[in-house]
Amino acid sequence: MENVARKLEPARPWMEYGRVEACAGRLAKVRMGLGLITAERAVGCLLDPHVGDEVLLSVDGAGSAFILSILRRPEGTEAIVSFDGPASFRVAQGNLTLAALGEIGLAAGRVAVDAEKAVVRLGLVSLVAERLESQVKRIKSVSKSVDAVCRRLTQRLGNSFRYVEEHDETQAQTQRVLVEDLLTMHSKNAMIVSEEHVTVNAEQIHLG
Repeated sequence: MENVARKLEPARPWMEYGRVEACAGRLAKVRMGLGLITAERAVGCLLDPHVGDEVLLSVDGAGSAFILSILRRPEGTEAIVSFDGPASFRVAQGNLTLAALGEIGLAAGRVAVDAEKAVVRLGLVSLVAERLESQVKRIKSVSKSVDAVCRRLTQRLGNSFRYVEEHDETQAQTQRVLVEDLLTMHSKNAMIVSEEHVTVNAEQIHLG
């Protein structure tokens, strides 16, 4: 009965300080008062241990040891928050802000953003992509100037309206305009200048 009672007695952990001497995944070699032990990073300890870190350990008589928290680490060591499986950040009320004096980097196989409204304020945007596809119900854009360079531009429109207050100019090696029904050009003054030939071909031509 004494052996059964001894087996049923729960392990009683205690706290210890230690220093990390080696890391391998979730396991780390930690030097403490009892000597060198192997400890596992607890789920609640989000920071990955690094060599030289001073940590708080939970140790029991059964030989289990867990790193509960990183207490102190050498200056300049990168802090890495890692999860072994899917993870989410949830804010029940209020806002979530990510702020850095330097750069915020994002790397993933796929990035999905779902929001009712998005506001972006940037000084400079540089986008490099192999392909860009967009589906927008309505676009309203205001800019001081637009410069676009492309090898080919194709547009398919139901109706097109363009209002130019001052000068409108097109420079091309060749230009062709195809109109199925009626082509109307109206101006106060008109001038056609050709260095060689001007050809007007129609069944009926009315001048004046």
